[in-house]
Amino acid sequence: MRKPIKEAVKWHNMKTDVTDKQGQDFKKIIDSKYGENKSSNTKVFQIEVLSCTNLRRSDAQFTSGAFNPKMMQPFFSFDFYTFEYRSPTASGNNPNFGVTQRYEVNYN
Repeated sequence: MRKPIKEAVKWHNMKTDVTDKQGQDFKKIIDSKYGENKSSNTKVFQIEVLSCTNLRRSDAQFTSGAFNPKMMQPFFSFDFYTFEYRSPTASGNNPNFGVTQRYEVNYN
């Protein structure tokens, strides 16, 4: 039993409307979570440094027992593309930094 072409077109249009609505809803969710993408040629990079565990030095002074690891003052730095970051100095051999940096990079 064949259906008239008008009915087939109607069902196709309804399916397209639902698919478009789902796509728009998905885009809203992504934009609200990660920020609206300003350009299709933009990438967002996120760098996280949370903590360090059991930092040690490899020299003889450290392994001799004369060096106290609680006296360490670690820090970190990075140069990414045109951005640079220097962390504040922490204390001890198990520092918590909890640093998150986000960078947007345009590309061709």
